Amino acid sequence: MEKDWVKLVSLGNRQKADILLTLLESEGISAVLLSKQDSVYNFGEVEIYCHSKDALKALEIIEFNFPL
Repeated sequence: MEKDWVKLVSLGNRQKADILLTLLESEGISAVLLSKQDSVYNFGEVEIYCHSKDALKALEIIEFNFPL
């Protein structure tokens, strides 16, 4: 991952993380998903990162559209 990326959220649900990633990308924010989940048992966290210059806008979008 490039430098200057920040973690926006950490979720325990991969499906919610995928929806959130799609929402951010539809708003023009480049974001990446980093899965730290166990592949067999599906427990653990999924983190979403974006570039630091887009972080404020991304957090506003998350807060307004996607209640965690």
